[in-house]
Formats: sequence, structure tokens, C-alpha cells
Amino acid sequence: MPNYQQIRQDPQKMADIKQVYDYWFSSKRLQQSQYIAPKQAHFEKLHSLLLLHSIAELKRAVDGVDHRP
Repeated sequence: MPNYQQIRQDPQKMADIKQVYDYWFSSKRLQQSQYIAPKQAHFEKLHSLLLLHSIAELKRAVDGVDHRP
């Protein structure tokens, strides 16, 4: 699995990962001040998920998650 430094070399992959992460954050309906920037481990995990699934599939997975407190 590529590490964060390798993933950073691909601007398109970084943009895809950020898009999925931001979609997940917006689904939680938190204030923008509560935004936590993705960590290196988030990029690595999302990169591996994007190897197996499309952005649309991951967004549908986010939509299907129950956000109970």
C-alpha cells in the first residue's frame, strides 16, 4: 500500500481523496469550525478504498451510514 508521501505525488488522487473526506465531513452536519483536516492515515486508508471502489460508491456508503450520537 502506498504511503502518504507516494500518494502526495499524484494530485488527482489527492483531490479524489479530499473530495470523499469532505463529503463524509459534510454528512456529519458539523460546524466548519469543527473541521479536522485529514491525517496521513486517512489519506492512506481512503487511497486503498479508492483502489477498490469509485468515488460514487464511497459517497453512497457515506449516505448509508447511520449517524446516531
